[in-house]
Amino acid sequence: MMDILNAIFQGIIQGITEFLPVSSSGHLAIYQHYFGSSSTSGAMFSVMLHLGTLFAVCLVYRKTIAALIIEFCRMIGDVFKGKFSFKNMNVERRTIFMMIISSAMLLVMFIPVGNGQNIKDCIEKVSNQQDYPQLLWVVGVMLLITAVLMIAAHQITSDESRKTRNCATVKDAVVIGLGQAVAVFPGLSRSGTTTATALTLGLEKSYATQYSFVLSIPAVAAAALLEFKDALETEGLGSIDWLPTIIGIVVAALVGIAAIKTFIWLIKKNRYIIFSYYCGIAGLLVIIASIVENITK
Repeated sequence: MMDILNAIFQGIIQGITEFLPVSSSGHLAIYQHYFGSSSTSGAMFSVMLHLGTLFAVCLVYRKTIAALIIEFCRMIGDVFKGKFSFKNMNVERRTIFMMIISSAMLLVMFIPVGNGQNIKDCIEKVSNQQDYPQLLWVVGVMLLITAVLMIAAHQITSDESRKTRNCATVKDAVVIGLGQAVAVFPGLSRSGTTTATALTLGLEKSYATQYSFVLSIPAVAAAALLEFKDALETEGLGSIDWLPTIIGIVVAALVGIAAIKTFIWLIKKNRYIIFSYYCGIAGLLVIIASIVENITK
């Protein structure tokens, strides 16, 4: 019974924090630290929760995703027929190319930094600290950075002179992609970083949120696949307690759908500044907690 309640609670945390700009990885790290690691808090269970939220974004944006897939197939056909033209791309094709460029920016994480390591390896060393007070300090700092990003986007943007999806540029795609790349730190919200970056660049609010969420699909899917591979090697499929895991996936998906719709509404109403307040307060509390643990351990 406790495993089921734990799965439900972690599913709620994952569903809310994956799409609201408050960092799912940071909140799960905090929860697992203070409430202990159980059979439903391992790497395999974390992968399963991500599949739940992946399903949520695919469901909410199913029409957009279907349109992009259909247009991608048409584009491939035009390439083979010799009819493809960069100058005459419609909105869907422009979005496809932007997403490819943004996703390609994730390769920045694999730039070597010496000693046979790359940037991703260095970040993982910080993120996978066994010294939890130290990890919590990192989460706290990243939450504060998320708060600053949301405040900056709110201050810079306005409802006037917004760039429509027809006016989005390669530069926009590169900068948003870099924002997504650095958001691998626990506590630095992916949705918050990409949405705040898109808004700061001047993209129309509805397009900024849509682009951010749809862009997350290949990134989350690839990350989940890599995490599944690692979890399979260390834990194996036999480590999965299927009943709480399935419950966790369903809860994460349902809560994720509600979170996406809530975030879209808050962006439209220009009330997303509340997330910066939350992240700022949460970040300070987590930093204080990590300092106290370091002193008292």
